[in-house]
Amino acid sequence: ISAEVLGARRVSRAGPALIAALDRWCDADEVAVAIIHALAVIDGDEVIAPLVAVLTGRSLRQRIAAAEALGRFAHPVARTALQRAAREDPNAAVRTAATRAVGGDSA
Repeated sequence: ISAEVLGARRVSRAGPALIAALDRWCDADEVAVAIIHALAVIDGDEVIAPLVAVLTGRSLRQRIAAAEALGRFAHPVARTALQRAAREDPNAAVRTAATRAVGGDSA
């Protein structure tokens, strides 16, 4: 998938296009997850807010991928969102992914 290639190459200019694609493909889990993984390796704070939005309101697979992606950022907004998801997400798998992403013990 081209989103994964762009992310793997860390093409920071691709951020806005990937963010737009994430919005467009939100109902296609496989595509959206690939885009989330690509956003995780792009440098730039502009990807934080869209990933937080996914973490708080998309499918289970997308929320887990967003938690993993946000764990790569030291940004305080990412950390706060992960801590909230680790405490409050209704799904245990998302809570575990968020806990791991902030460096906590999921046991």
